[in-house]
Amino acid sequence: MEQDNHLLDPIEITPLLQQKWQKIASWATFLSVFGFISLLLTLVFYAAAGLLWYQYSKVFSASTGPHNPAAAIGLATIILLVVITILSVVAFFIHRAHFLFATNITKSLHGQDQQQFETAWLNLRNHFRIYGVFIVVLLVLFFIALFWNTLYIKAPDYY
Repeated sequence: MEQDNHLLDPIEITPLLQQKWQKIASWATFLSVFGFISLLLTLVFYAAAGLLWYQYSKVFSASTGPHNPAAAIGLATIILLVVITILSVVAFFIHRAHFLFATNITKSLHGQDQQQFETAWLNLRNHFRIYGVFIVVLLVLFFIALFWNTLYIKAPDYY
């Protein structure tokens, strides 16, 4: 029994197919770079918001005395910043896989290399795998937050 080392059967690249894949590669490059920039801006925004909230909580806690609601909100802000940072790291790998797909598909079209072609499609598959897990984790976090808020609204004396 002969084992095939390639994941995909070799495809005959026609000029029309090459033109369409080149267009897909340019859009994939644009969207991945846009994703990297938006991640950077998100992290900068949340870091600035966290610093502003930290300054606000110091001023607020000095004026409220022993009961300090700013401390609880400050802890929630820190937890939110940690979660956003972790999600941003995962999103970085999503955009990286998308960028690698665009890079490898362009290389495979210029050199018509089957190995580059397979690597490109593996990167696209990884992009969607990571993205799927990312969406599931976001849904789980959403339902945890919803459950937590429902408990807090129904039984505020419990906390």
